[in-house]
Amino acid sequence: MSARAAAAIFVRTPGLSASKTRLAAEVGGETAARLYGLALACAKELAAGLAAEGVAVFWAVAEADGVDDPVWRATGLPSVHSGGGDLGACLARVYGRLRAEADAAILLGSDSPQLTAADLRPAWAADAPDFVAGPAADGGFYLFAGRRDVPAEIWREVEYSAPTTLAQLEEKLAAPVARLGVQPDFDDLASLRAVRASMPAAPSAAQAAFAAAAAALDQSGRESLVSARNMP
Repeated sequence: MSARAAAAIFVRTPGLSASKTRLAAEVGGETAARLYGLALACAKELAAGLAAEGVAVFWAVAEADGVDDPVWRATGLPSVHSGGGDLGACLARVYGRLRAEADAAILLGSDSPQLTAADLRPAWAADAPDFVAGPAADGGFYLFAGRRDVPAEIWREVEYSAPTTLAQLEEKLAAPVARLGVQPDFDDLASLRAVRASMPAAPSAAQAAFAAAAAALDQSGRESLVSARNMP
């Protein structure tokens, strides 16, 4: 093993594929894309924080033609294609690659901009158990870390974007999974509010920018609702 821990942050390249489609259905594609761009700025800060902790960080890019995009090259971190197929196939592929690179393999999403490296430190601590999960408020997970190989069929058999996603994964692993604190991730307006409320007391510049944009969107939505109610 060449590293103690390696992390892959799953991302979509701006301009190459649609992001946050559920949020886009509520606020429009342009606004959803702008918010995702702000979330990516937070992900870049998180990546830098992880690297400072000695974690080898990779971008797991959804698009094959996005791997060499300047948005990732500018970070100085390596990018890999998460591969074709469904989410389970992508998770299996990237997790296997990380396990070949390091003792602890860490999978992360890019839609919980409130997270900091300190929040995630227990996932790669020397005394960490074989499996650690960060449960998302919607039943999924914002982090999964493992020191043991996971058969590809386990990843493929889980139903994703379901209230029981993490529970299914834990059941199929048939091994103890330590849990970090529950955190929201944003997919729609309701979860966006939850993410904004979960920002650190002393947010980074990128986190503050994301929170400000989310607050402005929430306020404009409330004003639009009031205007609609007051229409004759």
